[in-house]
Amino acid sequence: MGKVNKKSVAIWNLETLSIVLIFELVASFCFYFFNEYDFIKKLCLLVIIGGLLYFLWDCVQNSLLYRWYKYTLNDDSLFIRKGGFSVSETMIPLKRIQHVHVEQTFFSRLFNLYQVGIFTAGDSHSIGFLDKKEASELKEALLDYLVSIGVDIDE
Repeated sequence: MGKVNKKSVAIWNLETLSIVLIFELVASFCFYFFNEYDFIKKLCLLVIIGGLLYFLWDCVQNSLLYRWYKYTLNDDSLFIRKGGFSVSETMIPLKRIQHVHVEQTFFSRLFNLYQVGIFTAGDSHSIGFLDKKEASELKEALLDYLVSIGVDIDE
């Protein structure tokens, strides 16, 4: 059973922080320039306080997400388990996989981690964040299975 890297919690927190900071900057800008209107002033304060509370909530949830985030590659399926306060389990039949790719986001580059994207006919899934060796091994194992069942892989 594979597990994502511990640094993924920091990446998830940085992604949340970047979104919250954008909202905080817009709310601060509106608060500064439109502070003579009581409604705008109260709304901006609510957005600022709400953004901070959301960030704290998401940090707790990201820690729980790391705890439950696991994946298992069997002979004919890929099993992904993840979640924070509620845990979801996904079983992907390997014969349904159409495309596999490995990517690096802006924040994952800071920690040298990679995300594996798996696409089926009806959905897409991702496993992240893994170190380069583990991400490459997972991609190769999935592609080897697809080749063994006769799928034409053009890379």
